[in-house]
Amino acid sequence: MPTSPVAIDVLPPAPNPDSDEATFDNVAWTWSSSMPNFRAQMNALAGVNYTNAQEAVAAASAAATSASSAVSQAGIAAAQAGIATTKASEAAASAGAANTSAGEASSSASAAAASAASAAALAGAFVGTSASSISIGAGTKNFTTQAGELYTPGVFMTAVSAANNANWVFGQVLSYVGTALSLNVTMTGGSGTFADWNLSLAGPQGATGPQGPQGPTGGLAGGNATGAINELKAANITAAATTDVWSIAGNSATLVGTTAITSVGTAPQVGAKRTLIAAAITQLINSANLILPGGTNYTTAVGDRLEIYAETTTQHRVSIFKANGNPVKSTSAAAYTSRTANTQLVNADRGLFIDITSGTFTQTFDTLANLDGDWNVWIRNSGTGEITIPSSDGVTNWKMYACETRLFMKDQVGTALRSVVIVPFYLAVISSMTFTKPPGYRLFEGMAWGAGASGASSFSGSFVASGGGGGAWEQFSLPASMFGATESIVIGAGGSAVSSGGSSFTDGNNGGSTSIGTVLSVAGGVKGTGASSGGSAPGGAGGVAGYGNSGGQGGNASTGSSGAGAPSYYGGGGGGGSPWGATAGAGGASKFGGSGGAAVVGGNGNSGTAPGGAGAGAQNNFVSGAGARGELRIWGGL
Repeated sequence: MPTSPVAIDVLPPAPNPDSDEATFDNVAWTWSSSMPNFRAQMNALAGVNYTNAQEAVAAASAAATSASSAVSQAGIAAAQAGIATTKASEAAASAGAANTSAGEASSSASAAAASAASAAALAGAFVGTSASSISIGAGTKNFTTQAGELYTPGVFMTAVSAANNANWVFGQVLSYVGTALSLNVTMTGGSGTFADWNLSLAGPQGATGPQGPQGPTGGLAGGNATGAINELKAANITAAATTDVWSIAGNSATLVGTTAITSVGTAPQVGAKRTLIAAAITQLINSANLILPGGTNYTTAVGDRLEIYAETTTQHRVSIFKANGNPVKSTSAAAYTSRTANTQLVNADRGLFIDITSGTFTQTFDTLANLDGDWNVWIRNSGTGEITIPSSDGVTNWKMYACETRLFMKDQVGTALRSVVIVPFYLAVISSMTFTKPPGYRLFEGMAWGAGASGASSFSGSFVASGGGGGAWEQFSLPASMFGATESIVIGAGGSAVSSGGSSFTDGNNGGSTSIGTVLSVAGGVKGTGASSGGSAPGGAGGVAGYGNSGGQGGNASTGSSGAGAPSYYGGGGGGGSPWGATAGAGGASKFGGSGGAAVVGGNGNSGTAPGGAGAGAQNNFVSGAGARGELRIWGGL
């Protein structure tokens, strides 16, 4: 029984070389992929034809056998022989047709094989391999691959690790010359470095599809993680007044820039957290929505870690973990402590108010590296000693004088100690000293007195002795720039008392000048003088000041009469004159300076009082009054 022929599927259109690359690729792929099925169908058809031919030959053989045996049955077989002959002719014709069909099938199969080989070769030009060691990541990646591939610049390609297809890169061809292939990678999967790449052409990334329906809201109950949760670190975030930490593509980032931060944006939900690592000195401003430790502003140091927690979507609390491991302390609650000797100031003293009630010493500080970026202390010198500061404000070994209060702190870059004058110093100088200029002042102001002179002394009642003159007074307000790093302060010495020593009379001694280096000088009073019997001795002149604030002139003395020392409003008062047998002269008074000494009948003259008061004259070999020392009162002006 002949077998029915096999149905042959219609082949798709063959690829047209004139088509564009994407169309040619799609048609060639469809056409070449249908070849295997077509070949199978053609082979099946040839098999059917061959089977039918075999059956025909068998039938012919059977017919011949029947013809041989039909000799004895000629009558009957004649008709059957005719039929057999006819069937043999038909079988022969069928065999010829079968042979023709088999030849055509063979030709079709050869053509299909050639087409399949051509399609395979074409497909091979779209794929390749590379053993280049490439790390997964965006940007330019250079592969060494096979030559002769169809990697046209601008087309899209993928490179997939043969070991694990979860590790891949995707991008556009930048160039392909010889075996050198350069890709601009824009998408990646996995991580690591690999050298087993399978390369293939790909289509461009399609447009983003529509958003799917929102899934059901998750439950509130937590669960147990069965592995590590590896959070992503985002690119650096730059400090701004509003630094939106919630928009970064990760849970942590490095904070760069020095702009003060007043807000960190709006959190996506309550309980959200972000971590920032400070890479610069950046100030955070405390507020109701940016809550900092201690409720005060904070300036970061490099390496500080900031943990930001959303208590509400707009109110955020910041926890600070300092790079040096020290705790964050509040500056709002300064604790008072008093000291009389040096104790090195360290990080734990941050925010202290230190009252130095007495003592002269050097106050030391820990190294700046060990102090927090916002470290500060308050120091007040409420005693009379001098506190030496080793280094601050660019000045070494300067002095904190009495009454001064300062706030000491690290500067913003953390390389120097700075200070701010809160209360200026006030220094009353009564003996010569070296003044070390403290930093932070615009002016130095004050008052100065020259010393008072002493009165004269005479031998007997027939000789006379006048009082000394008072020291001058000067008020000053001088720019700090006029002062050197140190200046020598000289306090004028009062004129020393004298005695006639058995001679007719002895003049007193001048008062000394008070000065600050070459910046200021205030004159002392002029000595009292004696006169012969029956003569007259004028009182010593008061020291003359630049603004007319001279000391009081000493009292005159003449035979039988004496004069009182002249008063002074600011300078020292004059000393009283001393004649024999008359009323002794009184000392001159002063409103701000010292008063002059009064003469005494039959006794030693009185000395002047400080600052700048002059001494009185004396007779009959008694000792005259001494002049009083000068004085300098100086304070800082801001």
